[in-house]
Amino acid sequence: AKLGNICDQVYGLTEFAPTTIMPAEDLDLDNSQGKKGRLLSCGKETASWEVRIVDENGKDVAPGQTGEIIIKGDAGVHLGNEMRGGRIKVNGNVDSYVGTLIRGGRIIIEGNAGNFVGCCHRGDWRGMRDGEIIIKGNVGSNIGECMRGGLIKIEGDADQFVGIRMNGGTIIINGNTGGRLGAEMKSGMIIVNGIVEEM
Repeated sequence: AKLGNICDQVYGLTEFAPTTIMPAEDLDLDNSQGKKGRLLSCGKETASWEVRIVDENGKDVAPGQTGEIIIKGDAGVHLGNEMRGGRIKVNGNVDSYVGTLIRGGRIIIEGNAGNFVGCCHRGDWRGMRDGEIIIKGNVGSNIGECMRGGLIKIEGDADQFVGIRMNGGTIIINGNTGGRLGAEMKSGMIIVNGIVEEM
């Protein structure tokens, strides 16, 4: 038996469950397989996810080729936190704090999202600065709070406090939204193609 500091390698954002895992027996940290102690893979998908590596057209790449990771399943909190480029696509639902302080790139959510999309951290006044967040379902409250730039597009309904303390950027809601729309807003644009509950 081999005892000591042997750990599994996991891949994914620290704020929610890992999407892939590489068991310790597959790691080559002692270079016994001639891999120079490097990880040549991010592992295998965990039970709750479907993970694919695709090219710029969304087609699966051949084994060993470089591509973009796309994940199918429900995601936890802080997806795309402080993202500066690239693309994240989730073919499911996500929890709260999607695209917090995002500065570039594109986040696409095929399902619903929780509260605080494209906003600032609690106690901070710097929200989303650039990039795109596209949500095909419904969202919770405080969308685009302290937002300074970029685009948030919601195909479904949004709860209250959309664009609160907003200072730039665009929010488009194709469904209905709750009250306090654009409260304390300094600049930017909010377009609602449905019903606004209360201004």
